[in-house]
Amino acid sequence: MKKFLVSIGLLGMMVLSTGTVTGYATDDSASAVATPSSATSSSEILKAVNDEPVATEVPVQGAKPIEKAATVTSRAEYVTMRARWRDRLIATKPDMSDPNVKAYLTDLAAQSQTLWATMDRSANRSRLWLKKSSDTTSADYTSMFTNIKMLTLGYYNPVSQQHQNPEVYQAIIDAIDFMETAKKYNGSYSTGNWWDWQIGSAQQLDDTLILLYNDLHRQDPEKLVKFVQPLLGYAKDPNIQWPAYTATGANLTDISISVLASGLLLEDDKRVALVQQNLPKAMGLVTAKDGIYADGSFVQHTFFPYNGSYGNEMIKGIARVSSTLVGTPWAISEVQFANVFNLIDKGFLQLMVNGRMPSMLSGRSISRAPGTECGNHGVGDWQRDVSQSDLDCRGNASNIEAENLSGRCHLGCTGG
Repeated sequence: MKKFLVSIGLLGMMVLSTGTVTGYATDDSASAVATPSSATSSSEILKAVNDEPVATEVPVQGAKPIEKAATVTSRAEYVTMRARWRDRLIATKPDMSDPNVKAYLTDLAAQSQTLWATMDRSANRSRLWLKKSSDTTSADYTSMFTNIKMLTLGYYNPVSQQHQNPEVYQAIIDAIDFMETAKKYNGSYSTGNWWDWQIGSAQQLDDTLILLYNDLHRQDPEKLVKFVQPLLGYAKDPNIQWPAYTATGANLTDISISVLASGLLLEDDKRVALVQQNLPKAMGLVTAKDGIYADGSFVQHTFFPYNGSYGNEMIKGIARVSSTLVGTPWAISEVQFANVFNLIDKGFLQLMVNGRMPSMLSGRSISRAPGTECGNHGVGDWQRDVSQSDLDCRGNASNIEAENLSGRCHLGCTGG
């Protein structure tokens, strides 16, 4: 068990940035226990526009029993889970003697300075920042919420000129209010791509509210609750993908992140349990359509091999959620991770060349900036990513298997 806890902690540190199942037991009784807060009607959900193939149900085989959802907890566990989430973004007491930490904070400081200088803070504003020429209407929402998060990181960054500046704090609060009220990010309104509403904007708001939690909960708890409400509509349930689909793979894990965030912010046991019950759906094996296959393949959009994009994003989502829940009543059972580690071994470590994932496994992501060179799909440094994945595997593997994984990682990263 100790090795497992270590591995999940390491898995949570993964920086992969790039999608039903064997090994998962459906539990009809659990669904009644974990009904989330209702914020969006069926008619409102159908207002969204979907640009993806239908995400259909995936056949299940060889299901394993999993634990029932926890129903009782103490506030201390929520404090721990929120702290884990926050520390993944910025440490409360960063180690400035570490050059990597210092470089990270310095970069954040530069970004927050630019955002603060370019933010429209006037009373009659129609937007917060100028719209990027490449953004669609829905993508503009994701960009605005990303900017708000980056400015919030600046407020909590000891290296930043915005650090603990009351004017900056108030501007952040006003910006969230502006987006949720004037711009109608309210849990039901949408236009354009569903992803920007349920995942893109939602995850940026997740991070922002987790960062603000201690201050906002102390100063204005009612406003905190108000700010969380859109998440209850856009991320109502891990399975619900707008306009009327069942989420699978990376979409399921991405929506789970916001369901979990809202649960942590409201200390809502049912929403946290909903994530515990549904995340394993993305961790089992499938024999058709979306999901993980026994040979290390990963498919999204029904037919397409997507290890390098959706698969990478799914692994990241599993890491974020499981490392937040570990050691609590909602921890993901150890047995659920076998297929994930097999995917990392066969579907990542054995496929990379010179630390990069081949274009044939990255789908449409190869067309996105900065994906202008073979193997560079805008998903971060694959050599760094796979090294961290290897560490994650070590905690769950025997010494011999760990040595084999380490060797395969070396070959994949060096092209040997």
